[in-house]
Amino acid sequence: MVTGVAASHLLAMKARACRDEDLEDIALLLRHLDIRIMDEIRQAHAAVFPHDSLSPRKERRLEAVLRQVLAAGTADQGAPFRSIRPPRRPLAEPDG
Repeated sequence: MVTGVAASHLLAMKARACRDEDLEDIALLLRHLDIRIMDEIRQAHAAVFPHDSLSPRKERRLEAVLRQVLAAGTADQGAPFRSIRPPRRPLAEPDG
C-alpha cells in the first residue's frame, strides 16, 4: 500500500537533508504552504524531528531559499502542487 505524505512533513524531510537537489523542491513547498518566515520552517521540522534542530549551515541555505521565494512574489500562487523535477529515465533492460 502506498500512502501520500503531507506537504509540511515533506518540507521537514527536505529541510533536514537540505541537499542541492532538494532546494527547488523546498522552494516549491514553501510556496505551496505559503511559508513567509523562517520560524515556520523550524516548526515544520520540529514537528517531525522534535529531538533534532537544523544545523547553522542548513538554516542559512533555507533562509536563502526563503528569500528567493519571497522576492519572486506570488506569480504562481494557485498553481497546483507538482514536482518540478524531470522524470527519471527507466532502468535499462538486462540483456538476455
